[in-house]
Amino acid sequence: MRAEEMISGGLYLVSTPIGHLAEISPRAVDVLHRVDVILCEDTRHSARLLQHCHIHTQVWSFHQHNQGQQVSKVLSALQQGQTFALISDAGMPLISDPGHPLVQACHAAGYRVIPVSGPSAVISAAAVSGLCVNGFSFIGFLPTKRGARQAVFAEMVQHPRAWLFFEAPHRMSAMVEDLAQVLPMERRVLVARELTKHYEEVMLCTVQSLCERVRSGAFQRGELVIVVEAAPAQVRALTPDLKAMIAEMRPRLTTSEIVKWLHALTQVPKKALYQAVIEVPRKGDD
Repeated sequence: MRAEEMISGGLYLVSTPIGHLAEISPRAVDVLHRVDVILCEDTRHSARLLQHCHIHTQVWSFHQHNQGQQVSKVLSALQQGQTFALISDAGMPLISDPGHPLVQACHAAGYRVIPVSGPSAVISAAAVSGLCVNGFSFIGFLPTKRGARQAVFAEMVQHPRAWLFFEAPHRMSAMVEDLAQVLPMERRVLVARELTKHYEEVMLCTVQSLCERVRSGAFQRGELVIVVEAAPAQVRALTPDLKAMIAEMRPRLTTSEIVKWLHALTQVPKKALYQAVIEVPRKGDD
């Protein structure tokens, strides 16, 4: 494989394995060998991967507690023509990981940001679930406080696409209890634990059976990705937000255009949308 020409003053976002070290790509290894500095969340955690790949590049820590001060340091080095690679503890950087201020600052300053794609727990869980027929919405980590978490669930309960989020094992019981309060017990959920690792577990079940498994002590260890099935079309309601959207669109679009556009976006039945649209008068009609 011919080595690619490295971009002077460029920031490479390098995806690393989510578990199985063999999943790192040849391109990722090459880039990590050849950049001037590797930025990583946890230098001790990343050391295992770097040692496995015989990479001896200089490493700087870059995490949520020091990223503010590190951004200016990196920008100064980029101005001198140095190249950087940003890696997370696992998967693609910036997917619920630190780094957004750095990427935004690089764009603003005119420095190239180059993705080096690879493993992602989000995409892996979405694919293995079989539930993302109409796509999915990624929530990241749920709020730790119960009220805020319940508010997220309330917003997603009638979502027209599957929704996916990360969860910590010590919060699994509380999360499932909240989930069972807003979802029908027959709604399907996938739990993916320790993806690509030795104790990988992928379970597709209903909310009811998930509650039973959690009560029996399941999922007390390991990294978890949850995929929740989209709401069936017949239970998707006309929410206040959707009605407000209709009111905004009514003066500018025909009824059929509004119904077509909103049905594609929300999967709310066309008949219900049509009735809602005609009940909203155009300005000047009254």
